[in-house]
Amino acid sequence: MTCLAEKFAQAVSWNLNTSFHFPSRERIDEAFGEKEFERESRPLSGKLPFNNQLFIFRRRASETAPAGG
Repeated sequence: MTCLAEKFAQAVSWNLNTSFHFPSRERIDEAFGEKEFERESRPLSGKLPFNNQLFIFRRRASETAPAGG
């Protein structure tokens, strides 16, 4: 469904000259190192046929960070 929606958007001039690139959840997670970031993802689709995801990355507290910063 997502691919069809993107093709429709291109057909009606919403997304001109853009290529389709849908990275996997694993590929997105790789960009944020597990040692440095807490990672959470959850689907936003509800009962819709789309594969929308919410990604939350929080930097982990560093032991060397100054207190009261």
